[in-house]
Amino acid sequence: MSSVSLAQLDGVLFYSGGGKLDQMLDRSHFIVQWVGDAGTGTSYCMKTFTTAGGDKLFARCDGKNNEKGATGTVTLLGGTGAFTGIKGKGKFNFVAVTDRAFWDDIEWEWELP
Repeated sequence: MSSVSLAQLDGVLFYSGGGKLDQMLDRSHFIVQWVGDAGTGTSYCMKTFTTAGGDKLFARCDGKNNEKGATGTVTLLGGTGAFTGIKGKGKFNFVAVTDRAFWDDIEWEWELP
């Protein structure tokens, strides 16, 4: 028996001492469209990051749910502007701080053509 939920989350990404990609995304707006299956304990999401200049970065995540949120992998799918042709992958840790506040820690490896 499965129980599926669907949600959309909006947020702002802040640079916290990561690499160049994190600096490029500092203060960018991001939207996460998320689907979770409580029966299987898995989740899937699409992330769209938009910088102040309008460049976009697209990513997909596949996760395993836990009591605080989810952990898993993230795959960079491409982008526009400064992110055109980007490729990469990494891992994420999504945590519910309250019922209305969340943080999403992402570590990634990436390259541009």
